[in-house]
Amino acid sequence: MLDELEDIAAQVTAIIRAELPAYAAIPLDDHRAAVQDQLSVILTGLREMRGPGPADLITAERLGRRRAEQGIDISALMRAYELPLQELWQRYAGLVCDGKQAQELIALAPSLLRWLHQLGGAAATGHQIVTTSQLANEVRLQAQLLDLITADPAGAQTLVLAGRLGLDTGGTFQAVGFTPSVDPHRLERVIVRLRIHAGPVVAGVHDGMFVVLQQHDRTGVVTQLCRPHAAGGVFGIGEPRYGLQGAALSIGDARRAAGLAAVLGHDVVFSRHWLLASVLASADHLDHLGRGAEIASEHPHLSEAVVAFAHNGFSTAAAARVLHLHPNTVSYRLDRWTQLTGWELNDFEGLARSVVCIALSARRASGPSATASG
Repeated sequence: MLDELEDIAAQVTAIIRAELPAYAAIPLDDHRAAVQDQLSVILTGLREMRGPGPADLITAERLGRRRAEQGIDISALMRAYELPLQELWQRYAGLVCDGKQAQELIALAPSLLRWLHQLGGAAATGHQIVTTSQLANEVRLQAQLLDLITADPAGAQTLVLAGRLGLDTGGTFQAVGFTPSVDPHRLERVIVRLRIHAGPVVAGVHDGMFVVLQQHDRTGVVTQLCRPHAAGGVFGIGEPRYGLQGAALSIGDARRAAGLAAVLGHDVVFSRHWLLASVLASADHLDHLGRGAEIASEHPHLSEAVVAFAHNGFSTAAAARVLHLHPNTVSYRLDRWTQLTGWELNDFEGLARSVVCIALSARRASGPSATASG
């Protein structure tokens, strides 16, 4: 078949380009030449009754590298190695005239498979070398952009890098944050999946928190992809904000919300819980509330009553229904809380202090994986 090589290569190239649209990005002449070289090597090896040599494998690895650089994914690359051998097999089968030739064709199958396995494996190795390097560079650039956004959102370098990574710098940004439960390096593949399924996004670890900065309101997709890797399985979700300066603010929102989420044991949207999230983020400045937090820790049944009262319209009866208690019991517990703390629950200051102290108590007692009624 070597005398028909040019025609076979043209046909195989057409088949590859028809079945694998990604190959349209490769110049036709270059593609046809690569297919012809591949077929020539295989046919020569079959005629000489040998498998691929070191030079053949090096050529396949280089081709795998080049295809990765041209944007061909690994599945398409492997399929492009299968199709030429399928065409050769069909052409050999068309030459069979009797039982003896059929047996010879069957005997040829292991050699064809060996060529496919070894050349395809070498190409896959080359492809992986490039994609691994590309992934590392992508992760580095995204982490760099997160640093730039938080440090200098209006800077020229920030704008250039954001544009390079496909972000609309004048659009809306919303951050989602969580504490990683695994080594951050194991999240590199997650970053790739986020770009594919929730893009355009920028993601990476920033000051101990894994941040996903999104533009197309794909919070559901982001949390689904990332939840297995989030400590406690909880997220903080920032406010949607405009421009890169807004992006920096949204990252801060998400960080505060993630801190509260760790205490409550469920996802926290900053726009809904901004007050408590912001207060808890300043916990180091709340030492004057320490006694209240101690009382909350020492009397969890009182804390439970206060939280139920705060979350149910400031109604003793409604709180009692939620707690499955008699209203008199809840009333006693609220009064007892006031006696111990000196804070009236019927005014804003006393109720705010109480709710914050209860949250501080849960945060100090349980740490990042805390769960508490909220």
